[in-house]
Amino acid sequence: LLAPVVDLGRQQGLARAAGARAEAAAADYAGTLADAMQDVATEASRLIQAQLGRASQTAAVEAAEIRTGFVSDRQAAGLVGMIEVLRARANLLEAQLAAVAASGEEATAGYALATALGLPVSAPRNQP
Repeated sequence: LLAPVVDLGRQQGLARAAGARAEAAAADYAGTLADAMQDVATEASRLIQAQLGRASQTAAVEAAEIRTGFVSDRQAAGLVGMIEVLRARANLLEAQLAAVAASGEEATAGYALATALGLPVSAPRNQP
């Protein structure tokens, strides 16, 4: 007569333990999901900032190209010396270098976002 009562208590204890394990697993899952969502949000923000930086650098290159053309025209007309042309070209090269760096940052941010989203990513291929 006592055995079923003892067995019932043991069964209830096992059920409570299983419930506690399920709650712990659910809490772990929720934490992991929250971390993953935060990673995606962070990387998406980083990509947006990198895109804005690349656009800004592209505009800077365009402005430097215009300035270089203007200075070259003035030099051809004898209004400025060669040093001004060289300065304008140096500024153009600096702007182009910054644009290349910004493009690299954008690519890196895009890769990081794809990774955070769990998308398959591969190394970029050389293009002809």
